[in-house]
Amino acid sequence: MDRHARISIIIISIALLLHIACSSANRYRVLTFFFDGVPVPGAVPQVGYSREGGDVPIDEVDTKVITPIVALIAHMPFRENRCGKCHNAETGGLFRSVEDGLCLMCHAKPQTQYAYVHGPVAVNACLSCHHHHTSPNKHLLLNDDSTMCFQCHDREDLEEGPHHQEQDARSCTQCHHAHGGDNRFFLKPGQGSGS
Repeated sequence: MDRHARISIIIISIALLLHIACSSANRYRVLTFFFDGVPVPGAVPQVGYSREGGDVPIDEVDTKVITPIVALIAHMPFRENRCGKCHNAETGGLFRSVEDGLCLMCHAKPQTQYAYVHGPVAVNACLSCHHHHTSPNKHLLLNDDSTMCFQCHDREDLEEGPHHQEQDARSCTQCHHAHGGDNRFFLKPGQGSGS
């Protein structure tokens, strides 16, 4: 058999294998026959968490750069491998930007729930506080809630009244709603008048 015939047979065999492997289960069986480390369809990727705040594939974790691996909270569509809730299957791009209401396709619109709305919420800047896939913090926050608040709010401004004397001992969200409220300080019921 000459060289061209062998190459033709190989190309036809690969095309046939790819055609047979149309379903994710078949594709997985074919790929694992030839390659090691093929991810199981539908499995949640194992990730560590970097100091810079991004998720990192577990096989790329450098223990000198990464903080200890912690349990991560995953966004439900990400955890269930339903990427198509936010991403176009053909391009991988988002259906729309977060600012144009991507999160509001599934989440309630807080702009209409409250008389007063927190600034980032009012402009759909969800990623200012929340991670889109995973986080070690509740509600997919980029950091713990008080640290998040002090990224924008000046600590000295909040130390003026007696109501913030113990602010280091409590998280901001013990008294304030993060997204908005019925008074301009977003106080939870029983936390004061807010005026």
